[in-house]
Amino acid sequence: MFTIIVPAHNEAERLEESIESLVNFLRKEYDEFEIIIAEDGSTDGTDRIARSLEEKYSFVRHLHSEERLGKGRAVFEAAKISKFPVVVYMDADLSTDLKHIRDLLSAIDEGYDIAVGSRLVRGSEIKRPLKRELPSRLYNLLARKMLGSNIRDHQCGFKAFRKDVLLKLGELARDNHWFWDTEILVLAQKKGYRIKEIPVRWEHYEGSSVSVIKTSLYLFSSLLRHSERAFLYFSIGVTLLIFATLVYFANPEKLVQSFRALNYVNILIAFIMYLASFLLRGVRYEHLMKNIGGSAGVGYAVMATAISQTLNILTPVRIGDLGRAYVYSRKGVSYQTSFSGLAAERIYDVIAILIIAFFSIAFVGMAYFRMLFYAVIFLGIIIAGVIFLSKTRGYVAKVMGDAKGLIFSRMALFFIPLSLSIWMVDVLVCYIVLRSFSDAPLYLPAFAVAMGNVVKILPLTPGGIGTYEATLTLILSSWITRDEALVVAIADHAIKNIGTLVLGLLSSIKLGLSLREMRK
Repeated sequence: MFTIIVPAHNEAERLEESIESLVNFLRKEYDEFEIIIAEDGSTDGTDRIARSLEEKYSFVRHLHSEERLGKGRAVFEAAKISKFPVVVYMDADLSTDLKHIRDLLSAIDEGYDIAVGSRLVRGSEIKRPLKRELPSRLYNLLARKMLGSNIRDHQCGFKAFRKDVLLKLGELARDNHWFWDTEILVLAQKKGYRIKEIPVRWEHYEGSSVSVIKTSLYLFSSLLRHSERAFLYFSIGVTLLIFATLVYFANPEKLVQSFRALNYVNILIAFIMYLASFLLRGVRYEHLMKNIGGSAGVGYAVMATAISQTLNILTPVRIGDLGRAYVYSRKGVSYQTSFSGLAAERIYDVIAILIIAFFSIAFVGMAYFRMLFYAVIFLGIIIAGVIFLSKTRGYVAKVMGDAKGLIFSRMALFFIPLSLSIWMVDVLVCYIVLRSFSDAPLYLPAFAVAMGNVVKILPLTPGGIGTYEATLTLILSSWITRDEALVVAIADHAIKNIGTLVLGLLSSIKLGLSLREMRK
């Protein structure tokens, strides 16, 4: 005894044929069953066909909805009115061989709470075009990684449930449409229900009203909404998308040639130079902290800075700043004091970057002036925000008050040149890499690095990876080929990120800290 639910939205062209095929199969195999057509706000006459089938067969029922509920909600509403303790649902196109109904029911009889038809386990036979196969496999891989699921195929429209289990899970589900399948299975695993995946014979049929692109975007966005680490996965996705776009517009052969053309002696020199720049960063932060009562020594400042920069590379939301404050708290320095120093440091960084950009734009050309103009406005907003918040009350006001004091003090005459020196090392690293391809003037990498770091202020990707390369490629390609520019951008950022990671790891070992725990 079981109920089969067939969700149907605008399936007028094939619903009758599908139900007739299903009826013929079930009559030969089973004595007691029912079919519920969960017709979901159709506008093409599907409702009339469903009513005629209900009139024709005593075991067929038509559940109509005037408004579109969504596939998941339609199935759930049909399950509520089902007569039998086991509920099977399948898509209206009958892509899965009907003989597998026996497998689903057998699994439930064996004691499983849910049985899932799977196209991605050993023994399955699939016939579908590559344009549908690849998104499906990618989606299921991401679902396992992002949602902690052990199921191989979440979206196959061929599943069986114990009715009581389905009703409990349906009450908890937040999604009503295509993502419902995945959400139900993830919820079931969290609740400890037993699930069995069954290999099936499955064949794609054309004529579906479902858009591949629209559905894929919906499913992937749903993964992000339901993942506890949504922003991290989103930022990684943005990074991959940027690199995929950059490589797509590049010439693969010339790109390989450009990587081979890199001068590795220059790469080594640039790497050592970048590591040395952390001494300057440590000196700056130590003097900032000394002015507000948080001195811990230059060496400690270097290690704390390396650790915080490493955490910023590993995450897209700049939690490294929190990490640095934590490192300093081990020396008895309050979080408020550390945040004050960090706020001032960030503003000095932006000032130095914009000074470099202003001096170089005169040579690069005014075509990029709009980009710089927006960056200056952004800096102005930051400084105005610091001044405004410093006049309020509470914890933030104290932090911003200290930061304002550091920015508008006589010590600015020391901190601005020091910050310029730090960022000129960044420029020189790029310049040395660029020398592998061209005797380009210094102002070109100066402007490119400045703008690349302005873009990195927006914490869209981990460590600005992707956005930085895209900006450098855009600017440097005005002097060298696009392929060479992309290689320079990748090599330049790799030197800086690898150098930071090496120094950050060594510093964490020296201080007895776990980067993984700090990141969590």
